[in-house]
Order: sequence, then C-alpha cells, then structure tokens
Amino acid sequence: MACNILVSLCRALQLLHENQVLHLDVKASNILFDDAPNGNFSNLKLVDFGSGVNIDTCNITEKIANAGTYGCMAPERFDGSCGPEADVYGAGIVLYHMLSGSIPFSSSDPYQLLARNMIGDINFEEKIWQHVSPRLQSLTARMLAKNPKERITLAEILSLSWLSQEPESLDSASDVTQPQSSN
Repeated sequence: MACNILVSLCRALQLLHENQVLHLDVKASNILFDDAPNGNFSNLKLVDFGSGVNIDTCNITEKIANAGTYGCMAPERFDGSCGPEADVYGAGIVLYHMLSGSIPFSSSDPYQLLARNMIGDINFEEKIWQHVSPRLQSLTARMLAKNPKERITLAEILSLSWLSQEPESLDSASDVTQPQSSN
C-alpha cells in the first residue's frame, strides 16, 4: 500500500508543480482519502495549502520559511530557498513514515528538531528497516537527500517501473509498531 500511496502523492504533487504551485507542508496528516466501496482507500487528496506558494513568485519570506512542520520541512527551507525539490523531500518524509511508523526527526524542543532536520542524518539501521527492500530504502534516501540538487525528481520517481510491483513487506511484518503521530 505504501508504494501505491507514494505514486498517488507524487502524481498530485506533479500536477501542483505543473500549475506552478508548491505545497511546502507535505506530511501524512495533510493527506486524505475517499472510502472506496470495497473498503480500501482511493482518491488521494492533498490538503492544507497554508504554506503553499506560487513557483513563479516563490519569494521566501520569514513567514513562509517558518510555515510548516519542522520535522517534515526540507532543510533548504530553513535557508530561505524553495523549489519543487522541497515537496519531493516532504513526500520522502511521508514514505519514511509509512515504512517505519515514525518520522526521521522528532523532538519536543523545536530548536532541537530544527537542528536535527538541518543536519539531515537519516537512520536506516533500526530493526524495522530489515523488512523494507533495499531499493525502497534507497528511494527513500534519495528523496531525503539533504542537498536538493541531489534529490530524485517526481518524474524520476514516477518512471520507476518496479515501484508498482514492489512487495510491501511491512504490510505482513509481524513486529510492526503502530505509526506515531507526526504532529
């Protein structure tokens, strides 16, 4: 299910970017789904555009630079820059969250959270990652690259043919914990 959600999320972000809009607050709690008749989720909806900006006029003000969720914001946002890569980073946070049950950076202290995010040290050594395929771990790492120029693009993600065939081993893992809130 995580791969299907990622593909839907990337398509939604690609549509936004084609219309010159950056979301800038991509996180699990900003994703909603319609209930399908068969009980599955369908029709991903990306909500909360309070941090969103027009790409053409992306002039990062202090308000925009600080808008969003520190644990989910791309590191470059703290330096006052943004682009489509920031939304890829947010999608990477969502993927990490779906695969591991938590976001990579957390702290009750906002300054500590900010520092952890800016350092960008992502850990894939926890036991939970043993159940995730190496290529899905690699994709997550590429989406969460600290340098936005090194991040995979939405087009590249959507062109990965294996993504739609990826066995999502966490769906059947026996020692999976319940996801923690990203707020």
